[in-house]
Amino acid sequence: HALLAEVEKKGCQATVIYHETGKSRPDGIMLYRHLPTTELFSEFQDMMTASYIRAHTSGKIVLLTACYIWNESKIADLEQILFTETLAQCLSEDYTYAIFSPVTGLPISKHFDILERQGFLPISTKMPERELYVVDMKNPVVLYNNVQTAIKEPFNTNPRVLQVLDQAHSNFQRALTQLYPGELVLS
Repeated sequence: HALLAEVEKKGCQATVIYHETGKSRPDGIMLYRHLPTTELFSEFQDMMTASYIRAHTSGKIVLLTACYIWNESKIADLEQILFTETLAQCLSEDYTYAIFSPVTGLPISKHFDILERQGFLPISTKMPERELYVVDMKNPVVLYNNVQTAIKEPFNTNPRVLQVLDQAHSNFQRALTQLYPGELVLS
């Protein structure tokens, strides 16, 4: 019921990713919408949370309210792609602050690695059923993961080499979030 209510809210948008054919069910969906500062308290029902966000943001706020991944998807790093595509779209619409807070109350732990690598920081709230992560998008750091294009055969298809490259990319992303805490690291 919470997801349906969210989809029906005014201004709700979605990033939808299909497998290459695009003819069946979506592999991933991210729901998001504009959140005016005048609605912070009504959204989170917590004055401390609303005050924290007001004190740390300027400009447009986007609220990411749901991230669903089809368990049988064959798309590698689908959650990362969903977050990146959604946040890139939000940047093009002049959003300067993002909040990830799923309305369904589902555990956020499966998203924590992605959120951490993107620069999101947790905020404690009085709502135990709804976690909250925030990131400043005013000065995003953009990291391209295209090193595979520079590696020659047979290394560019070797699973072990590709795994090491992916791990190095993740480590570099985390290092950038330490260098620029709370700032968006888009990859």
